[in-house]
Amino acid sequence: MRHFLILTTTFCFFSFSFGQSLVRQENETAQMFADRLKPDSTEIAHIIIETKQLDTTKNIIVVFYKKTIYEVRQMPTYVDHSQYDIMLGYAFILTENKSYEKVFIDTIPPDGGDPEIISIFFANADKDMGKELIVLCKYEQVHYDYEGEFYEPYIFNYSMNTKRFTYLSKLSETFWGCECGFRNGKTEIARYKTANDIKIKLKKLGFN
Repeated sequence: MRHFLILTTTFCFFSFSFGQSLVRQENETAQMFADRLKPDSTEIAHIIIETKQLDTTKNIIVVFYKKTIYEVRQMPTYVDHSQYDIMLGYAFILTENKSYEKVFIDTIPPDGGDPEIISIFFANADKDMGKELIVLCKYEQVHYDYEGEFYEPYIFNYSMNTKRFTYLSKLSETFWGCECGFRNGKTEIARYKTANDIKIKLKKLGFN
């Protein structure tokens, strides 16, 4: 489900989100810059990050926008109306002077509830020396048999050569967890609920 949603959403946004050259105005903050260039019908979902941790030679602005998707489906006996939120990630990469290239990172979809970004940070999570972009999300869960909060980090490797982000799915999934209570009285505790929790585990896995 996640990959299908990413593909369909990426199709809608990718054609005008990759490789654009954009000029940052004089005295324009990263917040102002990202807000001015936000896609239609979106809002900034988390504090803007301007960093050299992905590329030590240039600044990169990382921003995630929230977009609400409205769906109407004709069912056999009624019309179903639903809505959910997705997060659209972009990086604005400095190319020269005040010019930036806008690169699409990925789409973060719902998972039993709408995504809420609680932390964006950087840590080594692969075999090279560069740091990866990590987006930690929380999803409120309200279901018949359980409720609580689901924690899910999205770990992205950034290539300076291609200026593309790759979602590290297998590694990301090792950190998933539900802080949930079940209808049968059982409970689950999520082990990785903060950036520090994830950084400690990555070091135990051998990433420095």
